[in-house]
Amino acid sequence: MPLTTLKYNDNEQEHRGFADTLGQMQGLILTGKLTRDTSHAYYAGHELRDEGVSWNGIYLKKDCTGSGKTKNGRSQNRIIVALTSEEVLVEGWAIAWRHDDRLLTLDDGFFKRAKTMRDYVVSLNK
Repeated sequence: MPLTTLKYNDNEQEHRGFADTLGQMQGLILTGKLTRDTSHAYYAGHELRDEGVSWNGIYLKKDCTGSGKTKNGRSQNRIIVALTSEEVLVEGWAIAWRHDDRLLTLDDGFFKRAKTMRDYVVSLNK
């Protein structure tokens, strides 16, 4: 069964946090600062496989910005992106793994907002 797609709404602070985290991840991946060897970034994909999503490449995850922290100060929401086996970012694909364990595919609106953060992160790491 395919995952539910989350439609971007700029009025939702959580959505802006998802998009900004996605942009940070993309920028860090493109500049080689976020890899499968980065501490806590590698994601094995068990929950995605349980939902019928499969990929022969690599998944990376990052805690989202914003409220909703655990007792250890980590966000309860995460963004997951896919990389090819050569560690090249798969454009236009990302999942929000919410604090309530729902997995949601992010729509194009998240990627449009993420572009600003992505470009900024790339400019800082040149």
